[in-house]
Amino acid sequence: MTVKILSTKYRIFFRSPEQDESLNDCDGYCDKSTKTIVVTKKNIDLGDFETHQKQCLRHEIIHAFMFESGLSTNWEHAEFGQEETVVDWIAIQFPKILKVFKKVGAL
Repeated sequence: MTVKILSTKYRIFFRSPEQDESLNDCDGYCDKSTKTIVVTKKNIDLGDFETHQKQCLRHEIIHAFMFESGLSTNWEHAEFGQEETVVDWIAIQFPKILKVFKKVGAL
């Protein structure tokens, strides 16, 4: 699957840790150099894996938006890269925000 992030095409893949060693340490990642987003397809021990997988995909898409908008180089946490707290907050809250925007006709 491909998606445009601020006019840049990103490829999205769902892979297992056996297919991609990077997924041994995380549930997903965004590679700005290859314009690729990868999310785990291995059902980790969670009660609602599908919801977790969608949240992870949103999280990595937010990273792609930050990369493409230039925020990744101006808004970094020296040890971890982009500010993960804010990326997580946007990824978790976005469905709720979208629902409100739709309800009030703000789109």
